[in-house]
Amino acid sequence: LIVYLADEIATSQHPSITIDGARAAAWEHNCLLAVHVSGGDRELQDATLEAVLAQPSLLGVVVASIFTRDIELPAALAARPHVPTVLLN
Repeated sequence: LIVYLADEIATSQHPSITIDGARAAAWEHNCLLAVHVSGGDRELQDATLEAVLAQPSLLGVVVASIFTRDIELPAALAARPHVPTVLLN
């Protein structure tokens, strides 16, 4: 399981393109991609991460931002350096 956590997906066509690419790459490696959208809500993002990080089948996380900006690695991921993480813009 690879988790794709986006702040927004409805603002342009770019998120659907990156999600489709991530899904295809995951499937090529016999993995599933789970997509979650926080809507920019930090509490929802943190709750989502805590839930998915508890999954034993988790292989990695993609944290995607639709807008170019500085972001901090979410605390839940920073506390788990063994979880492969990609920051995507």
